[in-house]
Amino acid sequence: MKFIAQKYVVHLFTIIQKIMTNPFVQKATILSVFFLLTFLSAKSQEVPFYRAEIGIQLGGNIYAGDANTIARKNFFSQNLNNLQADFGAFFRYKFNPRVALRLGYDYTGVSGPYKYANAGEEYVISLDNKGIGALDLWAEYNFFDYEKNNYKRTSRTFSPYVFAGLGYLNMANSQAEKASAFTVPYGVGVKIIIAPRWNLNLQWTNRLLLADNLEGLPEYDNPLPQTKSNFLNHDLLSGVSVGVSFDIWQKECDCNGVGGGGIRAKSKRPLNNSKPKR
Repeated sequence: MKFIAQKYVVHLFTIIQKIMTNPFVQKATILSVFFLLTFLSAKSQEVPFYRAEIGIQLGGNIYAGDANTIARKNFFSQNLNNLQADFGAFFRYKFNPRVALRLGYDYTGVSGPYKYANAGEEYVISLDNKGIGALDLWAEYNFFDYEKNNYKRTSRTFSPYVFAGLGYLNMANSQAEKASAFTVPYGVGVKIIIAPRWNLNLQWTNRLLLADNLEGLPEYDNPLPQTKSNFLNHDLLSGVSVGVSFDIWQKECDCNGVGGGGIRAKSKRPLNNSKPKR
């Protein structure tokens, strides 16, 4: 287990390094810095609690499977040049400041020349499985109470989170016998309230296929060459993304003297602190 964990840590940092050198992602990083500066300037403002969010995201994905295994780090590093753009949209329903349910759709692909080794021989295969649609439904858990509430000590305007769920991939241009697969999406991320009703999401997502057909070619389906990126011998789609979401559906007052999920309601009668006349 320790060896597997080390491989995934190396896998994560290698992906981040390659993604950050991509011009497209660099522009997204500049945009993220802008949002962070906006967050700092709006930090003192009260933000009501909203039940849901709608948003968009962009990032980059890399495939790990028969033609790109983490076990061969030198090949895997070269294959990161095949990083594919990811565009997505999502809806998030928040049960409370800690737990949420997210429904999302992403459009990405697997493409480019991949170098790999099998039985001591080195090979290069050109993959062209573009037009992959990923539909995901997962549950999220925030480590902090994600809300801006000055009357609640545990509330934070940022929170790391973990997520896991179920998904479905549709591969429109696949030449494999089966052009779809169910997935198990999981990962980690950070949410930040950057302004009233606006959120920034930084996320690392893994989609573990319950199949071995992400290459889009029938000869790379099970059983050989074997996928060594995970113990199930299934393909994996990993990526980092930056998302922006907008709060909708404001929560109404649910307690005396508190409105909108944490904003203290204003009294209709002015307070009179003067002493009564005798």
